[in-house]
Amino acid sequence: MTKPKPKPAGDGAWSIDDFLSDFQAPAAVVHLTARGDLLARHSDLKVRWEAARDLETGGIDDFGASELETELRQVEQELRGSLRKFTIRAVGDQAWSDLIAAHPPTDKDKADNRFAWCHPDTFWPAAYTLSIVDPAVSVAAAEKMVAQIDAGQMSKLRNAILEVNGGGADIPKSVASSASRRDSKPNSPTL
Repeated sequence: MTKPKPKPAGDGAWSIDDFLSDFQAPAAVVHLTARGDLLARHSDLKVRWEAARDLETGGIDDFGASELETELRQVEQELRGSLRKFTIRAVGDQAWSDLIAAHPPTDKDKADNRFAWCHPDTFWPAAYTLSIVDPAVSVAAAEKMVAQIDAGQMSKLRNAILEVNGGGADIPKSVASSASRRDSKPNSPTL
């Protein structure tokens, strides 16, 4: 027998036990690639394709835009195939508070940034270990990640970890859903 889902807040028809029995911690998925070579190749091809396309616009000369576009699409397909999924899950308020308390900012951290709230050199490897649930990440693996993966991709992981552990429970809205609501109600604001 399936248990009925809790009703919306304010109607008194559900209890905190109902809420907690159905509770699933916030989670996020981040995709990273280990193929920096493909990212560089894509960037180069995109610039060359845009330049060739612009030169061909309005003219009859062939600057190779269609060949560059074909190559660009092949690289994009390779990039999509190289993505690896990292699943991040919130650790709970007490565990998150304990993690922050275990890695306080040093005096140097505070001197460098008056808003420092942790010692990043030790906090982030520990946060990766706790919050990245698939694949499982050990402290040693987290330290390797910090040493090898570029700052841009690590920032995606950090931002997702911060969001699930402290971002609240906003209900996501899709672009398509917002557009259809906006189109059906021309004078009403979108959510």
